[in-house]
Amino acid sequence: MSDKTEDFEEQELDLYQEKVEWFDLNFEGKRTSAAAFYRDVFPEGSFENEVGKMDDYPRTGKGNGFLIYENELGEKHHRFIFDDLSEIEKYSDCPYCTVAPVSFFGATNTTVNAREAFGIAIDLDNVGAEEANLLFNFWIYQKRIPNPTYTVISGNGLHLYFLFEQPLKLYDNVKKQLKQLKHGLTAKIWNGDTSRLKKKQFQPIIQGYRVVGGKSKKGYEILAYHTGEKTTVAKLNNFVDQEYQVQDICYRSYTGLTLAQAKEKFPEWYEERIVKGRKKSAWTCNRALYDWWLRQAEKAEFHHRYFFVMSLVIYALKCNVDYQTVKADALGLLPLFNDPNRFTNPFTREDIECALELYRNDKILGNYKSFPRDEIERITAIDLPRNKRRKKPLKRDNGDAFKAARAIQNIQDPDGTWRNKDGRPSYREAVFKFLDLNPFATVTEFCDLTNMSRAVFFKYKKEWELERNEKK
Repeated sequence: MSDKTEDFEEQELDLYQEKVEWFDLNFEGKRTSAAAFYRDVFPEGSFENEVGKMDDYPRTGKGNGFLIYENELGEKHHRFIFDDLSEIEKYSDCPYCTVAPVSFFGATNTTVNAREAFGIAIDLDNVGAEEANLLFNFWIYQKRIPNPTYTVISGNGLHLYFLFEQPLKLYDNVKKQLKQLKHGLTAKIWNGDTSRLKKKQFQPIIQGYRVVGGKSKKGYEILAYHTGEKTTVAKLNNFVDQEYQVQDICYRSYTGLTLAQAKEKFPEWYEERIVKGRKKSAWTCNRALYDWWLRQAEKAEFHHRYFFVMSLVIYALKCNVDYQTVKADALGLLPLFNDPNRFTNPFTREDIECALELYRNDKILGNYKSFPRDEIERITAIDLPRNKRRKKPLKRDNGDAFKAARAIQNIQDPDGTWRNKDGRPSYREAVFKFLDLNPFATVTEFCDLTNMSRAVFFKYKKEWELERNEKK
């Protein structure tokens, strides 16, 4: 073991011990057992009961918790958590064991399968007694940030649990808003007073955290302290800017419609996506994007190595790179991510296998291919350059070049006001009319003149060409 590693482990032990002393002094009698902690996180009745194998399971509308553990051989496994929570106690002594404050439907703990959120947990790394003192006395007690229900000593850091008075149903629109709320809170809570690390870690709402009563990476006992009351989304909103707030906790589609309204207005979409369950389509990107991201590996810092590999898997999905290739590339990063001059804690093959699970899950769920670039930027702490786009020319009111656009207007409404009193306009008819008048027009000209998308142009241009060839 190198002197640098020994110094780091000594420093980590000091951080742990001084935090325990500080919390025992300032929250005397508030240390909470693992059983009491998890029963408060997941009140009785939160999950399904364990019933064994049945031919037909009753539909209760409840999900299950999800536990990930690692055995002595370094193999990772998943277990359902049932309502008695016995699985947590059973596996808490494993070298690695995590639970998220979320319930799930299905066999995988993915965002798509997330059912209810029982709270938000935020991770703070490299925290000592001084940072803990500032966290509570300057930030929390002065009402600059919300008061966590529980504060967990996770080793060299803290996990702050903001538990909800009532679990929050994770409709798709709510997941998106809750993720933004968690990002907003993390950005505010993680600062120069509360952590010795400058680069913040942004994590998803389904992120699992090492179990209370279990062990940290270095074998320290993970302890929980009851430091506040349960909260609500409305109260947490008060601590972040409007762009991060949860505005609506009822079901809404991304169009702002309820499911019943969407069914009535877009019956074809409802039939394909809801009834038949067909997955959302997504673009396949150029392979060069994947290769570019792989070259950014040297920018990955100590606490962001796993998220870099996870993002590599996401780019592999976006660029249609096969599983064996991304696995080989990810394993090839092990020497770099274990450079003793940069990193002290090891990055293992098991960490990579865990990230590679996203690839296998995507084949089932079709979810990660559309993972947004802003989110990759947040979780990896690596800046992603934006493409420079050509500015569209200013639209004019007159000129022969706009006869096609006027013709399309007239298709939708004779007075040219772009209204449609009879429902959704016929894009096919509009594109056909445009191409009849401008057979050699480019897609850029089409988009500039009609304000329609490139996808609409390419979709119906093929039909127009086939129909024109048949007439010949």
